[in-house]
Amino acid sequence: MELAKVHYSMAPHITEEDLKAMKAVMPPLEWEQEMDMKFLDELNALFPYEVIMACTIQDRPYPYVVPGKTKIENPIYTGIDFGRYRDSTVIIALEKMENEIMRVVFIKEFLGIDMVTQREYISKLIDALSLIQVMIDKTGLGIPMYDFLSQQYPNIEGVTFTAARKEAMILNLYNYMNARRLIMSADCSIVYDC
Repeated sequence: MELAKVHYSMAPHITEEDLKAMKAVMPPLEWEQEMDMKFLDELNALFPYEVIMACTIQDRPYPYVVPGKTKIENPIYTGIDFGRYRDSTVIIALEKMENEIMRVVFIKEFLGIDMVTQREYISKLIDALSLIQVMIDKTGLGIPMYDFLSQQYPNIEGVTFTAARKEAMILNLYNYMNARRLIMSADCSIVYDC
């Protein structure tokens, strides 16, 4: 039995305004795959499905670390990339375990949330978790956030995103995942408030 393909242009209930709104928040590859029905070849993916699944464990859902309730024995490192409307702000925390294994213990995403609310959340998170190091994007929207937070917290390091820096970060992640030195839960749903 062959499945019928129905393009979004054939759906009368989707308006031009809906399409513009979706296209504004979807990366081009996601738009092609989800809306234009162009399924991308996994062979060209930097992180093939097998590599991702090899780093994924069936474990309790995030967050592993709950401030005030979880005893933190290993160092926790956090990275923050700022966005607001088109891109999300993403906070990710990694626990450094034995044998240089890094385990994802916390993920939080903000989309369309004002920067004051984001800054307050980040301050509460840093205070609650006593993080070893916090690396913050200090380009674009991140510049004022870095300036403000680095005055309060000595463990904040600013990262200027250049093409070379992004490539180095992606290569480092690629190497960690291929060596099975990064582990993450299969359940990435995050519900957590400081």
